[in-house]
Amino acid sequence: MTKATSIPAIFSVLAVACACLAEHPLDQAAQALAAGDHARAAELYQQANAELPTAEGYNNLGVALESCGRFDEAVDAYRESLRLPGSAEQIRSNLKRACVRALIHAALPYAASIFAGLLTIFFLIWLIRRLERAWRIWRFRMKYRNVRVASLVHRVHCRDGQDQPDGKAYPDSESISVKAELSLPDQPDIYPLHLELEVVRPNGAIWRTLHESIDAPPAPRLSLWFQLDQVAEMLTHSGSWKTQLILRNTGTRLASTSIAIVTRTDLIADLQASDVRLIALHGDKAEPESVIFPDIDSVVPTAVIRPKCFHPSKFVDMRLRLDLANVDKREEAESAELPLQLIDGRMMFSPVSRPIAGDEIARKLGRWEFRLSVDDRQLTRIPFVITSLEQVLAGLKLESFEIAGIARSGQRTTPVGKVAYLRDVRALCPVVTLTSDLPSPRAGFHMTMGVCVDGDPVGGVEGAVVLDGKSVQLLPGEFVPPELLDGRESIKVSFIFILEGRTLGIREVVLRSKPPRCADAQGRIAAPPAANEIDYDAEAARILQQAAAR
Repeated sequence: MTKATSIPAIFSVLAVACACLAEHPLDQAAQALAAGDHARAAELYQQANAELPTAEGYNNLGVALESCGRFDEAVDAYRESLRLPGSAEQIRSNLKRACVRALIHAALPYAASIFAGLLTIFFLIWLIRRLERAWRIWRFRMKYRNVRVASLVHRVHCRDGQDQPDGKAYPDSESISVKAELSLPDQPDIYPLHLELEVVRPNGAIWRTLHESIDAPPAPRLSLWFQLDQVAEMLTHSGSWKTQLILRNTGTRLASTSIAIVTRTDLIADLQASDVRLIALHGDKAEPESVIFPDIDSVVPTAVIRPKCFHPSKFVDMRLRLDLANVDKREEAESAELPLQLIDGRMMFSPVSRPIAGDEIARKLGRWEFRLSVDDRQLTRIPFVITSLEQVLAGLKLESFEIAGIARSGQRTTPVGKVAYLRDVRALCPVVTLTSDLPSPRAGFHMTMGVCVDGDPVGGVEGAVVLDGKSVQLLPGEFVPPELLDGRESIKVSFIFILEGRTLGIREVVLRSKPPRCADAQGRIAAPPAANEIDYDAEAARILQQAAAR
């Protein structure tokens, strides 16, 4: 054989040898064990050991069986490995570990059963003790079941020795007594009874606890009093305080009641003012007014002051403060104080009269107000205005100036535009609406409603306008238009409204003898229907013009 052919032959032999080695059961078992397929590895090791038993093969078989959880078989494999030549000390360590794991695996079900049994026993013991304790508590409580409270009431004592009229604790309170009406059984084995009265703040915290004991039943019913002295701290915290009676023998709450604490701040917040008015005095007349003229003798602020919830007798030490302030000039103010006296549950406030005529205040036109307060809490405001007739007249506005037509067929009126027809209208009636920001029944002005026909005056109406409201409507009267002379088809009627010599508005209406003839849908000339009493185009133009002017 030549050198060139020997090298491939060697490689072929090596390849066949490697293939044979790879197919050997021990190699396949090692690969399966490394891959984590322990059951397959154990099966291959058993095949290999059947063909050629070795100490290493049985040791590896024990490792695979131990990984599968077959500890008894692993112990047998390790022992068999020790009996074969070539065994090592590591095999003895593996055998010991496998024996321990086999023992644990065998004892684990028994240990679990024992643990479960012990746990069951402990639970039963705990349950029995709990039941026994609950039974004893129930029997113990049943002994006290007839200890009952028929009523739990309280009384609040004032510093003058009297009781508060409504049971509430006011700033003049000195002490609180709580009375418990008890119903007691005739069972000597339940005595002594230990009772506690807990006083609980509005936030739920216990403020004070009072103790009482009953050594023996003096009678089937017993009145037990608890006295709360030094209640100053209670009186500074308003709200509902609770008192609860507890039988300390069993920890049972027998009854509870609430005590309302009212502070000075609560009293002031309880006051309210109603029927608030400003009375203007002028000569022997006294009328409610909010617009004051400089010739008014004086003004008197009036109101009815009463509490909403609390007893009127608890406001005796309070004082009312009345301020007069110029709203336009905040630095100007006058003040007065007087006692708050709620007679029959209310106070008719009208003791202060402020002069106007002849006083410097009569020259300070503008917005003023009286302010009624108690301890910086404002009860009400009484605004008013000091003004003059000139200011009222300057503030007048002509809201509307309309003309109404009275039909010839009756008293029915309809609005009239710039054009009306004598055929349908019997008379014209001007309608004037005035508005004022300063209404007063003492604000009267001279009014004239003049009428002109074709520019010539033909008459008018004079009278007085009294602005007793924010809006006043005037109907000066009816004007009957004259007949048209021969040859004339229309006349122009002008209404002129004059107030205190000033012309506020002019309204003109053109009166025609009859409506113009027009063509109908077929082109025939015909008169319009009688119901067409308004020149709608002219009326619409007038309304739009007024809206634009505003």
